[in-house]
Amino acid sequence: MEQIIKQFESRVQGVLGALREELSSIRGNRPSPALVEDVKIEYFGSQVPIKQIGAISVVPPREIVISLWDPSNIEQVAKAILDAKRGFNPSVRGQSIYVTLPQLNQERREELLKLAKQVVEKYRIELRNFRNDANKQLDNAETSKEISEDMQAKGRKRIQDAVDRGNKDIEEILKKKEQEISE
Repeated sequence: MEQIIKQFESRVQGVLGALREELSSIRGNRPSPALVEDVKIEYFGSQVPIKQIGAISVVPPREIVISLWDPSNIEQVAKAILDAKRGFNPSVRGQSIYVTLPQLNQERREELLKLAKQVVEKYRIELRNFRNDANKQLDNAETSKEISEDMQAKGRKRIQDAVDRGNKDIEEILKKKEQEISE
């Protein structure tokens, strides 16, 4: 039973980490390397994210600077950022690409909030599915007499407590993202 619960709690932490990572790519009013680092370009025959071919830095208040290690790809990277349809208009200056984030208007803020909520719901569903899997494992263990009915009930309670904590964390992550988008 302990193994099932530890595995479940590990999966909950994985869900929270993946959620944070995915939400970081949804822009707020502050620039972040995460907004462009996973945009892929064709590089020596394979699709490679920008973060693997250059350095990405932030210049406050609303600019991201990408310095490529091989400047021969600069136009290709700028085009990939434009084609990613994230609302950015990159400009090439010298050996660097500058991405200035436009001010968010109310309509774009609402779109981003809706997107953030969709992402959060996807991870809530994943959490529920993990809970169902863990509960099935407990049921199977009880059926095969590996654990008692009492242990099964305690295990289910611990799993539900972990789900409740996970949902609370998800809610806090969403609130922070909503504040960031609304600034």
